[in-house]
Amino acid sequence: MSTRRVDADRTSRAIETWLAAASWREATAGYDVLERTLQTMGSGRDLTPPTQDHRWRHSIVADLLRLRDLFGRRIPDSQVRAVPELVQDFAGVLVRTGMLEVALPIIDSYERGEAHPTDDVIVEINPRLQQIIDREPQGRLDYLESLAARIGLRWKGSETKQEQEDLAAQLGATPGDYTDAKKIGGIYRETGPR
Repeated sequence: MSTRRVDADRTSRAIETWLAAASWREATAGYDVLERTLQTMGSGRDLTPPTQDHRWRHSIVADLLRLRDLFGRRIPDSQVRAVPELVQDFAGVLVRTGMLEVALPIIDSYERGEAHPTDDVIVEINPRLQQIIDREPQGRLDYLESLAARIGLRWKGSETKQEQEDLAAQLGATPGDYTDAKKIGGIYRETGPR
């Protein structure tokens, strides 16, 4: 926020309100203050600082793929008591993607110590990735984001170099574009979506 020249008092009040919340519902209410402040600078969705290098703009694909991995694999594979802490690390991603409202029932359930199916979040993420795939690219970065979304929807975990080349060919991409798209999507061979 300081990078975007929001005055220090407004920044402090917005962040304090958001961080002081005792539950996810209060955090959502507190986020309204933060969101109004961010909307003075744009859409209120992109919390990353502006950059002069447009090749490195923040990609929503990376966030969606991180959430897809969290709700599709990590939460179901975790013990119930470990999930609240795990989800807390993804708070910013949930806010940036606008997925917090869909995730709240799941988060609240785990906060109470009860397991909850995570399918509702995945059902919201996949069509958003498909929209990115379907939109007409306006440049190379748009093309790479679309390719990253296609890779992310097919991602099964680690892959060999030959599997990468085969998937790149199936997607009609060069190996270089495939590698660049994986970087934009935050998809790494060793760890899956990050």
